Amino acid sequence: MWWLLSSLASATTYYVDPAGANQNDGLTPQTPWRTLLKVGISTFNPGDQILFKRDGVWNEWLTPPSSGAAGNLIKFDAYGNGLPPEFTGRYATSSSQWTNTSGNVWRISLSATQTIETLNFVQFGTIWGSAQTSQAALGHDRDWYYDPAAQNLYVYSSGGNPVTAFGSVTPIILSGQSLINLNNVSFVEIQHIKLDWYDGYGVQIQGASDHLWLANMVADSQVPNNTVPIGFYVHASGTPADIHIFNTDAQRNYVGYRIDGTGTAYELKNCRAYGNRTYGLIDDGINPGWAGEYDAWSDFLPGNAEDIFPGDAMDVNVPSQHAIFRAIVREVNIAVLDLDGEHSQYKIRFADDAAEPLAFAFDTAMVSHSLNITATDVAAIGASFLSDLTASEITQVTSTTVSIDAGTDVSAGIGFEVRRSDSGWGQDNDRNLVGRFSTRNFSVPRLARVQDYFLRQYDNSIPARYSRYSAGLHIDYPL
Repeated sequence: MWWLLSSLASATTYYVDPAGANQNDGLTPQTPWRTLLKVGISTFNPGDQILFKRDGVWNEWLTPPSSGAAGNLIKFDAYGNGLPPEFTGRYATSSSQWTNTSGNVWRISLSATQTIETLNFVQFGTIWGSAQTSQAALGHDRDWYYDPAAQNLYVYSSGGNPVTAFGSVTPIILSGQSLINLNNVSFVEIQHIKLDWYDGYGVQIQGASDHLWLANMVADSQVPNNTVPIGFYVHASGTPADIHIFNTDAQRNYVGYRIDGTGTAYELKNCRAYGNRTYGLIDDGINPGWAGEYDAWSDFLPGNAEDIFPGDAMDVNVPSQHAIFRAIVREVNIAVLDLDGEHSQYKIRFADDAAEPLAFAFDTAMVSHSLNITATDVAAIGASFLSDLTASEITQVTSTTVSIDAGTDVSAGIGFEVRRSDSGWGQDNDRNLVGRFSTRNFSVPRLARVQDYFLRQYDNSIPARYSRYSAGLHIDYPL
């Protein structure tokens, strides 16, 4: 007992603030460290906490350097009030930082905590620039060239100062990096961090890493880089069996979540992946698939359960077959053999996702009885439905917004409802809702190269009347 209390007492909390100093001890909010690099080159003990100031922004990546222990995690979290701490590759520039070198060529010297060895993307306003191989090759607006030796970025701007001409000039630094890189560490918890504007990985788990908890995080790239970025990329070596990702968003990546390797247990719970260019989730793990049956009397069900239902989870441990995995109950057959004593024999069929992926299975249906369906009278349609938006159209597309003309003027009590899919229409459902608008022309967010929008009119009656059919608008245009 004395050893346990001593161990807990030795845990230390460290504070990190972009306005701090690495010469500080980091032990109070008044004496915080400044950089993620300082965190990455330090050593921590089980039970330690490293807290990042809310509203803080770091142009760096974080590499947790130490492992915790079972029941005594090393935790990375936020402190203070405001927005979550932000780790970002977005390097904001101001007009005063740019110098005209000659003609239409402008230069800025980049400076970051970690050396900017490579630069692959520069955004001018909402448009990505064109990389050139030399300063002499700059000849068109938004051309750019990066000199890594001098850390100088050159851009071509015929309209004068590039920030004034284009609205903003934003290089994406940290090219090819992981904003959080978990490599050969275990018993670590990270939460309440925002990751954005990266061209590699938001979170990467690699090496002999296991016993990890990632929660309440956002990985939002927005950078169109080939087969990356990936929001959460898990490819730890060996057979990790205790990696958890809870309450996270992975959006506007190439892939939201990707899992590779031979791990035996990953848990993703209440995670969302939307606006990604290909898949929300790719599971390329190479684990063997396990399936089987288990026979038991009702008095001796697994885990002393009162009953077993399809969809229940089963933890299976058969050392003689090297089988330790979590499966899903797929089918339960019950034979009542003793009615008086209420004893039944259960045959439980189970399988994990590698052996039998969870999915809906459909069989051909046949109607055995005729259905009496009364057609809606044409005259009643006007009283039951509003007119369809057959003249609606997309009028402008940018990398972040889509402008829409509903095709009809708005009258009193009428609005336009826009959804990402043709379902869920109604005032009480916001799940796939893009927005509701009271003007004929409006703009909606754009989250991917290929996007669909569905429109209907609605009024203020109770319940609200809608158009009978949706108008579908489709875009397939480079970001």
